[in-house]
Amino acid sequence: MWHGFCGVQERQWFNWETDAWDLIVGKSTPAALGTPDYFGVTPNYAYSPIIKKFVDRLPGVGPANANNLGQFIPIAVSDTTTYLGSDYYQIGLVNYTQKLHTQLPATQLRGYRDLSPSADGKAHYLGPLIIAQRDRPVRLKFTNMLPITGTVGTNLFLPVDTTIMGAGAGPLDDGGAPCDPMNTTCANYPQNRAVIHLHGGLTPWISDGTPHQWITPAGDPSPFKKGVSFQNVPDMPDPGDGSATYYYPNQQSSRLMFYHDHAYGMTRLNVYAGEAAGYLLTDTVEEALISSKVLPDLGGVYHYGIPLIIQDKTFVPESFLDTPLVNGTAYPYLNVTRKAFRFRILNACNDRFLNLQLYLADPASTKEVKMVPARPHVGYPANWREGRGRARSAPRGSGDGPDRHRRRFPAGAGGAPQHSDRLCL
Repeated sequence: MWHGFCGVQERQWFNWETDAWDLIVGKSTPAALGTPDYFGVTPNYAYSPIIKKFVDRLPGVGPANANNLGQFIPIAVSDTTTYLGSDYYQIGLVNYTQKLHTQLPATQLRGYRDLSPSADGKAHYLGPLIIAQRDRPVRLKFTNMLPITGTVGTNLFLPVDTTIMGAGAGPLDDGGAPCDPMNTTCANYPQNRAVIHLHGGLTPWISDGTPHQWITPAGDPSPFKKGVSFQNVPDMPDPGDGSATYYYPNQQSSRLMFYHDHAYGMTRLNVYAGEAAGYLLTDTVEEALISSKVLPDLGGVYHYGIPLIIQDKTFVPESFLDTPLVNGTAYPYLNVTRKAFRFRILNACNDRFLNLQLYLADPASTKEVKMVPARPHVGYPANWREGRGRARSAPRGSGDGPDRHRRRFPAGAGGAPQHSDRLCL
């Protein structure tokens, strides 16, 4: 298995024989965790620190499925009595830190916290997970609990390009009077704005969470308090400044979605910082498929399958997005047994498409995959060709050879197929 970080002047590949990084085309080496040299001779990129793969378990759903770092995705606590016929949730937005890998320090994040009195009162990455039913509405009160403008923690801890529309100067001055940024100095939009958008949901426009329906925290001194399209749900009490209400009718088929920020000029940054969580919609058709055993039933919180929410992150000042996270952990693993599993996969990457493949683990090392040279070779199929950029080798499609026309697995005891009990993500 290769993992490359590509720059303008050089390329690095991991040499599995020497267990070290090789400089394939050697020029100058960028300093890990350093500031890119934009005008010098050093390649203009930075890469995340080298970390060991598959040392942390996959964070599961609920505290009983926490990994070795204490990470888990909590299920949002629903209130079924305040609004009869609806599930009601209260969610806040806060700054917090969380470890995303054993070898990394705690990472600064900005994300959601379940405000139900029955919740644990903590923010969890990619949580809280809302589990909804088709045709049963979900009502949501969202409260922006970030620090107000001018105090510590107001500004996003990521670089913000204020030349992008909606991230810099707005149409008001500091006193709230109309202002033309093209002709005079106007006030900047605050970086503590937030909104919730249900990605993939059939939602009324007032609850769609568009880029212009954001809110700032209560008491914020900025002249920009709310987006120009902001609306609360008309049959819910006005929550006051710093909060917003949403209504999701859930009149669509079962699916795994996610809700995330959509603030004007800040969407990509806020989502990258952690403002995203799962939304699982179920229906009677799915239940029938599970009860008839067409779909596996893993029981308990995994009755509807195991979620795999995949993201691309960077642990350096520059966004190269070179490290995959699954459920909030870098390179996790999941111990599995020999039975059918159902995974609910969601691409929540900021930048990348995903090409997901399964390989048989090397029996000698359950954390690795056997390799074959990524170039024509004696005994390989005639159409075997060297992959672009593959300087050394490529994963085998099966554990016993490079034959890509059929899948063969080495026999275990009694001639049964040999399987790994560890799924490396």
